[in-house]
Amino acid sequence: GNEHPNVAIALNNLGSTYFRAGDTTLAMVHFEAAVKIYQTSPCSPQAHQAFFNLAKVCLHQGNKMKALANYVQGINALQLLPGDGSLRPELVTGLDSAAQILFEGKSYKEAAEYWEKALAAHSQMKR
Repeated sequence: GNEHPNVAIALNNLGSTYFRAGDTTLAMVHFEAAVKIYQTSPCSPQAHQAFFNLAKVCLHQGNKMKALANYVQGINALQLLPGDGSLRPELVTGLDSAAQILFEGKSYKEAAEYWEKALAAHSQMKR
């Protein structure tokens, strides 16, 4: 059906295509549809990508709070995957992006916490 993770992958790919073409409205529509599917099956290996992509569009449109919420959901989706989620480079990227938004919003303590987590994840990847 339309709630299958494969549909979400296609929606995410379409969203990326529209975003690169400069159509943030259609990109947003497709990323939001993908995210809606992934919220029902968050353990999907590609879920974090849709959340991070939606966050990028939100940032592009100036909606930092919505961007932050989607980065956090993407980080959470990565941590639900089997295996050691901290060994995924995307986790460091998501944590860093969330920290940057918090820092710009003067939430320095929270930003530091995200950057600490990013450093810890990065150091685990180097082992």
